[in-house]
Amino acid sequence: MRQACPVPPQPDLDPACVWVFDGAPDPPVLPWVVPPDLPPRGRSPVGAPDEPAPTCIVAVDRGLVHATALGFVPDVVVGDLDSVGRADLDRWRKARPDGLLRRHPTDKDASDLDLALEFAGTLGPDRVVVLSGGGGRLDHLLTSVLCLGRPEHARLPLTAYVGKSVVLPIAQGATRELPQLLPLLVAADAWPAAGRRQAPAILTLLAVGGPATLETSGLRWNLTADDTLPAGSSRGLSNEAAPAEPGTVAEPPRVRVLAGTVVAIASRQDARRGSRSRS
Repeated sequence: MRQACPVPPQPDLDPACVWVFDGAPDPPVLPWVVPPDLPPRGRSPVGAPDEPAPTCIVAVDRGLVHATALGFVPDVVVGDLDSVGRADLDRWRKARPDGLLRRHPTDKDASDLDLALEFAGTLGPDRVVVLSGGGGRLDHLLTSVLCLGRPEHARLPLTAYVGKSVVLPIAQGATRELPQLLPLLVAADAWPAAGRRQAPAILTLLAVGGPATLETSGLRWNLTADDTLPAGSSRGLSNEAAPAEPGTVAEPPRVRVLAGTVVAIASRQDARRGSRSRS
């Protein structure tokens, strides 16, 4: 059974835009323009998407180290802290004396990210941004992505940046327009690397926790209410934004979930690798 975390006095937290720094081994790279006084490794090679500045920062275990390296001081630290040293905590306490520490036992029934998202949900946030560099154990990475699709998390106004992918959970009854994905999906020069030409990103739709029924628009291969996307199905793999007609603006991809829960994942790819195949 999960052991309850004692709730200490809570500082005054502004839930307008909650950033959650995940504790994955690899540090996140912010995928948008950040203030120039931040360390170079925290800057992004692309100026999109446009995210508002955080009003509340939650660090998930090792996420405290990642956030600090990028010049941010978390308001809240959540987790069992098995990947955080005493010196890291001491520096954080000095920088944020009134910060909230929600320490959980190592033996528990939920991951640190799951617990952090539960906490973020209690704030009634207007926006939640999860920042993760990914990496590490495959089971941890899969669990983190699937965790985003839990119904209670999917109902949050949540966008996750995992490595160079964008992950959006979409709950039953919700419609999400994905304009922030358009630069990733259709811009040939997004995320340039060493002058190489980059292919447009791909968009994958995965049903989580059971089958899902959804309607899409603005994609090359759209789904209708007559289609069922089974859990674990590869049918939603490697979609892409529909090209705009000459002289027009591309329609933002739009996903409406009629039943079930869907996780949308937009990822970059190297044009030379030819990885756009749906096989």
